[in-house]
Order: sequence, then structure tokens, then C-alpha cells
Amino acid sequence: SISLSKSAVCEGEAVNVSLDKTYKTVTWTGNGSDKFNSKTTQTPVFMGTASAAVYTINVAVTDDNGCEGTGTNTITVNAVPAATLSVLDNKHCISETSAQTITATISPVLTGTGTWTVATKVTETTATFKPSAFASGSHTVKYNFESSAGCKAAEVTQVMIVDALPTPT
Repeated sequence: SISLSKSAVCEGEAVNVSLDKTYKTVTWTGNGSDKFNSKTTQTPVFMGTASAAVYTINVAVTDDNGCEGTGTNTITVNAVPAATLSVLDNKHCISETSAQTITATISPVLTGTGTWTVATKVTETTATFKPSAFASGSHTVKYNFESSAGCKAAEVTQVMIVDALPTPT
């Protein structure tokens, strides 16, 4: 039988593949074997260069007695998301009480969990920033996203600027 260190990974992760015992000859086939570091070794590595897809791996073996056998398994490679943030206007007076909506766009579109820092989370991909709740200055909103498959996007940020009210003299 074919054993996998993980049956599902994120793009960029490798999978160690092994067989239940040592065989005289081993031949790996299937679209997953194209990502192996070797198609004839007992313990190939499914390299971390595969794009998101389900990969089939087949093996044909011959033991010391000349008996032949086959096996199959699959490796699922999940997409690593990328996130971007957008806001209509990032500069506001400290007296502004209306909340500004910050939107995260996830590519490819995946379900998952969004975590916001500094801003108030509304949904997994939206948050609000209320200028009057902050001191004047720059405030960095941070966003992290993890897909339901456990693949994490790199953290992204949006700077929000809160301007003090002028004091004429």
C-alpha cells in the first residue's frame, strides 16, 4: 500500500510517499508521479511545486518472487490564497463618527476565516474603522486569512490616517 505523510497540503508543501515494504522494482505513474523527485525509488517525495489540484499516484511493484502488484492513492493540493485590502478613503478627521468599511479580496475565492487587527470585524472579508474612536495619527489595520483547507495568505495591511482638528489662534 501507498502511505502519505499528508493526503492534503497547501501549494508549496511537499509530501513524503512510501510503500508498505521494500520491493525489487517500483514504477510510479499517474499525474502525481510527474511531481516526484524520482519515479523508481521506494520513497519518492511529491515536490512542493504542484499547483492546486487533485493528483493521482499509481504504483506497480515486483517482489523478490517475481509477483506483481499495484496500488493507487491521491494527493490534494489546495490553493494558497492571496489577500488585498481596499477602502474608499483612508484619511479622515478625528471628529468623523461614521465607520469606514475596509474590504478584503481573496484570490482565488475561497471560504475561510479572516482575522482583523485594529479594525472591527463585520464579516470574514469586511471590517470597519471609526476615526473618532482613535487618536490622531496613522493606524495600521492588519488582516490575515486562512482558508478552510488550512492554507494561509500573507498578512496584508491598510494604513488609516486620522487627522486632528485644526485649532485656529
